[in-house]
Amino acid sequence: MCRKTFFVRKSGFLLLFVFGLNLPVPPTRAAQAPNMKKIEAEADLRAAQKKIAEGLQYFKEGKFPEAAYLLQTGIDGKAGTEEAMLALAFSYEEIGQSDKAIKYFRQTLKTTGRKDLAYGGLARSLTTQGRYKEAAEAAQSAIAGNPENPEFHVRLATARLFEKKLPQALESAETALRLKPDDEDALNVRVQIGYFLYAAKENGRDGKAKTSDPAKRRQFLNEKNAIVEDVLKRIESYLSGPDARNREKWEDIATSFRSFIEFENDRDNSPANAQRPKLLSDLKPTYTAAAREHEISGKVILTVFITAKGKAGFIIPVSGLPYGLTERAIQVVQKATFQPALRNGKLVPATARFEISFNFY
Repeated sequence: MCRKTFFVRKSGFLLLFVFGLNLPVPPTRAAQAPNMKKIEAEADLRAAQKKIAEGLQYFKEGKFPEAAYLLQTGIDGKAGTEEAMLALAFSYEEIGQSDKAIKYFRQTLKTTGRKDLAYGGLARSLTTQGRYKEAAEAAQSAIAGNPENPEFHVRLATARLFEKKLPQALESAETALRLKPDDEDALNVRVQIGYFLYAAKENGRDGKAKTSDPAKRRQFLNEKNAIVEDVLKRIESYLSGPDARNREKWEDIATSFRSFIEFENDRDNSPANAQRPKLLSDLKPTYTAAAREHEISGKVILTVFITAKGKAGFIIPVSGLPYGLTERAIQVVQKATFQPALRNGKLVPATARFEISFNFY
């Protein structure tokens, strides 16, 4: 197209005239809107991706409240990844929000290639809520995906323990320790199982315990003692490893178990020579936010190994409550003081059972 340009000066102004040139027409607001929405959406996505990256870093550093907030914000911004979803679920579990943890573990199972991790985390969260049968099923699914991970066997052992399925719990705990002999979590649940096996033997007393026949009575005591000796062998095996953690703690537990056998034998043979420990302080636990939200009431029953100095040592939950109340009960007992047990006039370690009540009003 022919173009002609004229410059004309008039009254101090320079005027430009262009003929034959098609100048662009500025777009209307309606035409600009789709582009602006796209730009804003891209900016929002970048911001969400940044929060995801920051949240994952906090997760790796163990800063779970911050991780949960940032990851949740990023996922709400449609920037979620499989890694972010799993990290969010684990973060919620760590900060005691098991409802949200379960929600995101289940969502992750629909997409992730690491279903074993999602099932393992789900088993832990379901155990927190006292849903032991479901927890065992989730742990079994995790094991099916990765049978060499000892953590999954610990999850199954824990669920079976609280289902009172002691032989199955024992098998899972032993498998975990075979896979990783220095696994402290596996040892912890193995010791608890040992105590429950002892208690089951004690509570299921037959004629051997009540008979006046010394041979049968001694056989009964030997069977009980063998259960605890098996636990002691496990602790000693753990302590003999180069990577054992919390050595002093486990040495104290081993000492408590040995004294426990001696105390129980004295109690059976000469009850007057053995006096049980006594609680000297009040047990006033507090609620967790999740337990209050779900209006949980009930009792937590704990067996406590009490040292010769009157402090709580190893604590075994005999029966618990969901949403962190069992942990709160354990915490309050750990801070309590006791009058130690006496055997033949000497202060000795022993066990005692306590009930901690939670009443929602």
